[in-house]
Amino acid sequence: MKSLFSFLALTFLFLADPVQCRAMISVEFVSAARAKTLGVTFRTEKNGQAGVRVWVEFKLEGELKKITYVEVQIGEGESRIMSAHLRERQLKPGMATFHFSVFPAYLPQSSVMIVVYGGPRGDVGYRFRVKDFIEPKK
Repeated sequence: MKSLFSFLALTFLFLADPVQCRAMISVEFVSAARAKTLGVTFRTEKNGQAGVRVWVEFKLEGELKKITYVEVQIGEGESRIMSAHLRERQLKPGMATFHFSVFPAYLPQSSVMIVVYGGPRGDVGYRFRVKDFIEPKK
């Protein structure tokens, strides 16, 4: 009887919850060609003792018009070292610019995800593997 009551109570709480934030987003791994159509560019520069600064820039239009946040991750799954939301910098009107610094050895494991809620394709995370968008060190 106690387990039936618990089940009914949990069911009620689940159904009565006015803020149902249980939606998932689809994640698209973006190729260089697709990034070009989205208008996303990457560039790097030395950043002293911090290693390499990676800049991500794109126009706030089309599929990326209503971004919610941009996140950087180093590593994937159980080998993830860290993830963090990036803060936008307004360098040019109508453009979104984000950057982070990383030690060069972690560049191949780094990815950036641009998350758009309610975009033309629904809720989508566009994931970019940084190594696919930067020039290899010579």
